[in-house]
Amino acid sequence: MRKIDEQQAKAKLEKGFEKAGKLLNDKQKLDIFLDKLEIKLKMVPVVGESLSMLPVLFSLVKSFIAGEYKEIPLGSIIAVISALAYFLSPVDLLPDFFPGVGLLDDAAVVGACLML
Repeated sequence: MRKIDEQQAKAKLEKGFEKAGKLLNDKQKLDIFLDKLEIKLKMVPVVGESLSMLPVLFSLVKSFIAGEYKEIPLGSIIAVISALAYFLSPVDLLPDFFPGVGLLDDAAVVGACLML
């Protein structure tokens, strides 16, 4: 198994931008996505600094959707949704069921989001 590098993480993040934008514009699908994400967040241990930000990113999206927080640029919300979608996806570079390493790619993609 290989480690995901910064360029790969950024590419994976950017690959999800279009899908994240569509998700943001479909409230029903976005609500289902957020419900699934909340369930997964409760089951996954925190791995490093990047994944410890997941609950904050989740709250940011929920607040943005509720109209409570609008100062963040739309492009940033799309990047956050893309990173959260990668985290939620069971099909990624390093599947989550690999103990210890399965979340490293998720952490790298979330880290790439935080760097934007």
